[in-house]
Amino acid sequence: MEISTILKDVSKDISDKSVATDCMFVKRYDCTLFGERVIVEEIIKDEWNINDIQSMFKILSIVREKGCNHIVQPMGYITKDKLLNIYGIVHQKFVCNLEEFLFQREKTFFKNVVLTVSLKYNIAIQCAESLYIFHSLGFTHKRIELKSFYLDKNMNIFLGDYYFSANKNYPLMNGHNTGKEGDVFGLAFIVYQLFNETQCDINAVNLPRLPRLYMKQELCGLHGEEKKLKRERIVKEDIYAKLSCNISHQLENLLLDTWNSYNLDRLTANEFLNRINDCSLVTECGGFWEADFWVYCTRENGCLPEKVLNFENMASNIATSVDIPISLVNQSGIILSKNNEITSDAFGYFINNFGKFYVDNNIMSDLIQFASSDYYFDISKDEAQTYLNNKVDLTFLIRPSNTNPKFPFTISKRVKSKTVHTRIERRENSFYCTMSGKEYKAKSIPSLVDMLRNDGLIKESCPKELNDDIY
Repeated sequence: MEISTILKDVSKDISDKSVATDCMFVKRYDCTLFGERVIVEEIIKDEWNINDIQSMFKILSIVREKGCNHIVQPMGYITKDKLLNIYGIVHQKFVCNLEEFLFQREKTFFKNVVLTVSLKYNIAIQCAESLYIFHSLGFTHKRIELKSFYLDKNMNIFLGDYYFSANKNYPLMNGHNTGKEGDVFGLAFIVYQLFNETQCDINAVNLPRLPRLYMKQELCGLHGEEKKLKRERIVKEDIYAKLSCNISHQLENLLLDTWNSYNLDRLTANEFLNRINDCSLVTECGGFWEADFWVYCTRENGCLPEKVLNFENMASNIATSVDIPISLVNQSGIILSKNNEITSDAFGYFINNFGKFYVDNNIMSDLIQFASSDYYFDISKDEAQTYLNNKVDLTFLIRPSNTNPKFPFTISKRVKSKTVHTRIERRENSFYCTMSGKEYKAKSIPSLVDMLRNDGLIKESCPKELNDDIY
């Protein structure tokens, strides 16, 4: 059979084959391809029919064509016997899979890695992102488990084994959960095992124990002293103590929503990704807002009650987190604070505008540069008009914009003796603006300003002092 695929046949280019091991539907071994050690997964003849093989190559071809991040990329294929339909898929060799990383880490490249809460969230977010990307291609994995995810030396996560789903005999992990919701169902099990550091079988009937749900179920129907004693007894249980420590309230709600008994009410991969990102932010922010901050973020109505913190205290925490002198971090207060205070609402707003500035040295450095620049003015549109009045053309300033959160800042500049305003949009972790019919994109406001200056669209920044000079 001739295979229809954009992948190249690299049969003649591989060498130094290792001994093969039998895996699901394939024999797996590593070898050398163009000087790089790679993995070959060779089809077991009796496990695949012609249509399944062609379907597998269709999936692989689309992944290769799209160049998807966080998904194992095929590097080519080998032909062992066209008559017997025996082919092999060649892909990158990884350090280990996620199961080995979690439960056999001492035997891997990551033996000295400590599994912190931040690292757990980083891994969970990457797993969710990879599944979301795969679903966006129109495919279903059908067997999401710890072994499905692979890590490279930089701890980047990749979804693998997805091409096995082309085999009609591919066993499901979740029984009746055959669609994309079954994949997300399995993803929640992975996140549970990751955070609780305990292995469990993916089972749609017997779900893992969750701390607050377990407490609620155990206390159901009890009253008074009996209920009080039962609660005290549960709190002292080692299993409950571990669960309540590892599984936050918000994370538990995410898992429960994903394991909803009604398939159509379960989360999509994109919804799961957004929710796990929210959980991550809430957990990270706890260090800046006292340990109970997550409680403020998990009210049932979804509202975030206002909480106020002295900005100097916040700046001190940020300075320690990003390893930048507090004197420099304080300069960001012109943007981040009002009257030397920062609210929880504003904190979330600035995370949306700048990213995780409170834990990222590069983002915080860019924010400080912007706040301390001679072109940032904390003024209104009318005040900008006054400052720019009678200035030469292309004199400019940048000010906050409060009309639409998608456009957090505005460039005000003089053009033909008039003041014009151009909004700066925040999307896809970048800043965008359009001038003279051209769209500009940059990771930071200072970088955006440099681009506009280089193209002659803005020149000198507006003086900070109001005067009656006429140029």
